[in-house]
Amino acid sequence: MNDFSDYSDYLNDIGIDPKSSTGERIKTIIDYYDNLYDNHLLNDIFISEVIQKDGNRTYISLWLFYKDRICEAKNFLTEFDLDSVYYSLKDIRYWNLKFKDIIDINEPKPSDRAYLSISMKESETLAEFQASHLNCKYLLNIFNKYFKK
Repeated sequence: MNDFSDYSDYLNDIGIDPKSSTGERIKTIIDYYDNLYDNHLLNDIFISEVIQKDGNRTYISLWLFYKDRICEAKNFLTEFDLDSVYYSLKDIRYWNLKFKDIIDINEPKPSDRAYLSISMKESETLAEFQASHLNCKYLLNIFNKYFKK
């Protein structure tokens, strides 16, 4: 079983208390995939999110990264809409990075208006990841680790 506490710092950085109902929902989804895939090691998690014009953050999808698969829980706060795809870096056919208000992505605290979007196509699968503020550095790490050749 994967240790959910490994992701506490990340969740706190994007405004989710790991002990809240949202944190518990994330843990439930991770546990489901753990059971489904016989406790394969979860390498990373990422939550796609955007900050709306009114300043409220909207969480879109929970992404789980394993050695050979990527899993998505769409609309994870309100639904159980889960999928999974086998993944290989050599199968990435296309990726696109979009930056907004990011001067130096390695800066520890990007501006409050910072936004990063990554689209990627692997065989017939298309995925889109979105991040704002502090989550931008996490998304760039995901990009560098899983999608960049």
